[in-house]
Amino acid sequence: MTDGAAIVKPGDDGCWRVIGVGGDASCPELRTYVHCRNCPVYTAAGRRLFERPSPTEYVAEWTAFLAQAKVRAAARTLAVLVFRVGGEWLGLDATDVVEVAEERAVHRIPHRPGPVLGGLVNVRGQLLLFVSLYGLLHIDPNGGGDASAAARFVVIQRDDASWVFRADAVEGIQRFAPGEVARVPATVAHGAASLSQGLLTFGERRVGYLDGAALFASLRKAVG
Repeated sequence: MTDGAAIVKPGDDGCWRVIGVGGDASCPELRTYVHCRNCPVYTAAGRRLFERPSPTEYVAEWTAFLAQAKVRAAARTLAVLVFRVGGEWLGLDATDVVEVAEERAVHRIPHRPGPVLGGLVNVRGQLLLFVSLYGLLHIDPNGGGDASAAARFVVIQRDDASWVFRADAVEGIQRFAPGEVARVPATVAHGAASLSQGLLTFGERRVGYLDGAALFASLRKAVG
């Protein structure tokens, strides 16, 4: 037994490091407990360690960090494709969007005239129904917007239903927090507003955040 160990008694703070299994194992309590981790002295010391109050700066630092993490997580919750049809800026959940493609030929369907169904379009070898959001949402195709913007075809899908529509401009996938979705004014119930679940602000633009379920249901009704 070392001189340092001789002055340490069972129950002293840190005794396990000197006379316990972490030291020279001279503690008489080892005959009963075999290992220090089974000893109530060691257990009580561990409890005091975990129950001691955290430093003020430590708590403040982690509170700030977790608050920022929640903000970052919230900001990434809504992924929305932002696009323009005529003079209307619209948004649709990215989960309903398959791809954004260049314009291509639309093949008319004989004896199927109407403001919504435009025909068939070939997308990667698959013929899909081409629909007009101008006709569905009663949007004026000459309602304004940047004429120099590149028009795109947007392929959307939900369950077994797939459609293609033309967007006059596409801003790509943008991310919003749920708290950024504003209510649609009760006095507005026509056009895109009738299928919108809220309004989003993108730069200086007000974007009608389309309800995907309502959009697909309206397309089925209009085309079927």
